[in-house]
Amino acid sequence: MELTLLLEQINRIDIPDGSTNELLKKLGDFLREDSVRSSPEAKDSIPAVIRIANAELSQIVEAQDGTHNDSLILETLRVLINFLANNDDNRQFLASTDLNYKATFWSLICKLFSMDTLNTNINTIYERILLMLSQFIHNTNLLKDFLIFFSEIGIEKCLIGYLRFRIDSSLAAETGFDELVIPTEIYSEFMSEMSDSTSTDMVFANDCNEYLDTILRVFNFAIRLNVDEDDEDEMDTVNDVLSNLSNIVYNVTLCEDIPHLSSTEMHSNILKLIPQLPTKIQNFTLNKRRLFSSSGNIASMTNYDNSVDVSMALEYFRNPETDPYILSACAIDLGNYITSVEKSEWLRVKIDSEIGLQVFIANFYKIKFNDVIQYQAFHLFNNLMSTDIAIHSFDSYESLLKSSKVVVDNGQYYKEVFGIYAKFMKKLISFAFIEEKGSHLSLFQFKELWTQFYPVDHPGTAFEEIYLILTQAFIATKLLETGSLEHKNVPFVTSLVENLVSAKGLTADVPSTFLSEKLKTLGIFFKTIATHGISGDVITKVLYDSDSDKYHSHFITPYHTFLEKLQQILDEQGNLNNANNPNQFSVIQNNSKFVCATTIAYCNLPHETNEEVDAIQSICQSIIR
Repeated sequence: MELTLLLEQINRIDIPDGSTNELLKKLGDFLREDSVRSSPEAKDSIPAVIRIANAELSQIVEAQDGTHNDSLILETLRVLINFLANNDDNRQFLASTDLNYKATFWSLICKLFSMDTLNTNINTIYERILLMLSQFIHNTNLLKDFLIFFSEIGIEKCLIGYLRFRIDSSLAAETGFDELVIPTEIYSEFMSEMSDSTSTDMVFANDCNEYLDTILRVFNFAIRLNVDEDDEDEMDTVNDVLSNLSNIVYNVTLCEDIPHLSSTEMHSNILKLIPQLPTKIQNFTLNKRRLFSSSGNIASMTNYDNSVDVSMALEYFRNPETDPYILSACAIDLGNYITSVEKSEWLRVKIDSEIGLQVFIANFYKIKFNDVIQYQAFHLFNNLMSTDIAIHSFDSYESLLKSSKVVVDNGQYYKEVFGIYAKFMKKLISFAFIEEKGSHLSLFQFKELWTQFYPVDHPGTAFEEIYLILTQAFIATKLLETGSLEHKNVPFVTSLVENLVSAKGLTADVPSTFLSEKLKTLGIFFKTIATHGISGDVITKVLYDSDSDKYHSHFITPYHTFLEKLQQILDEQGNLNNANNPNQFSVIQNNSKFVCATTIAYCNLPHETNEEVDAIQSICQSIIR
């Protein structure tokens, strides 16, 4: 039949009769051709098709018993599917409620998927509608627009309702990955595109508890299905479904808060999924990462009560062979629980009584980290750190070495992970070598670890700050003032001192925390050597093997440059009238004066006459004034 005649006949349909089915079938066949789909004549026939669909859907919704003959609605939906395929203009035409018949169509779709009318007898219709919806997410440049429309009419609720219905009804026995792939794909795309807006939408957040519960139940259902791991096509479908589900879980948990989530077992259920994921799927690691990140999202929610997870987390830590994604997630959760000194002490006592603090520390370092993101686990020790934790950490020195190398090597790609680990290293050094005066540990035992963070090899204030703390730790050993520094340790100490007096990192926008730490360390250093009469001659002898040229080029000249830059920063900040943060500037200014006063005291010790030393004293006097 000629297309034009066919379209005329369809447009004349008022009440469907016995010939309607055949006419729609022929139109559906024609619409498989891109040229037909794109023609104005074909688009002109779609209102008539939608009106037929509306009449059929109305009867199905009203019947609610599945006795309606579904052949006509299936053929009608096939026409719409082919009309929408790979054609954004046609999709835009249908994704609208601008005209009554289109508004009615979408309203009936949503009614059909409501929990009151879901019926196993018309599942074929549900599947055909889902296939139609999937046309909006494939090969399109307007995905966000279509998903916003879906959100406005409530399609995401339809998808959640259908997925719950699919696994809770008698359909569960005939549900496999093939039946789950389309609804999970649509909802996954919806959550990916809409997560920016839904994460702060409290109306959506109030529904998230139900949504997340449903998705986790579907996830549990899916991973228990029997699959042929040697069938590549089947494993591709398994991969698609599990990837869709993990993506949904991740994006749902991006909500700033999900009310009452602490009173459910959903967090623990997410962790239980991790070891059950089939290993032979393409996105095995990606899915684990998403579930791990979902746990972190939950543990960081505004009103989530992390205390409900403490026992679960400690139970996992009894066995260091547990999946590292789980142990890392538990460590983050425990770290988030600690929001006060009291909670830190309570958790430390609980760990000691239930596992033993030393055993817990050892088990932590036995985690078989196999993904850089897992090193976020050190967030726990950032909040729980104490002298005993710091000292016992060195019982697992090889693990510390390996962790440091991995994090440093990948720091530019995983900046958040590196930030957590750098904070950990600073606390580790401080508690093990500065806070703990009677420690049996020697700073020099672990030079291989410290050199991982050598600022010359790794420019950046984080590395500089670690070396500043190391310098403070070295000063605390009193080896400098007693003159008992072993020759084999001289190169390491020299690297600490040269880093301290250098101007690296001292720019106009230098972070105030870094500058404050640098000034603090310089103040301690120069006060120590000035008080104990450690003159330039002594430093030249100890650090530079009596080579005065090296002393001046590696110590005096860099420090002169540092002071010049410091004076410039102070002058520029002073000219701004300290409007941004007057208290912070005042602290830096006072610390600078202290550094300069101790520097002058050092310069006043007996030394060879040198113009650059005189220039240093001049700058210091200027800053003090």
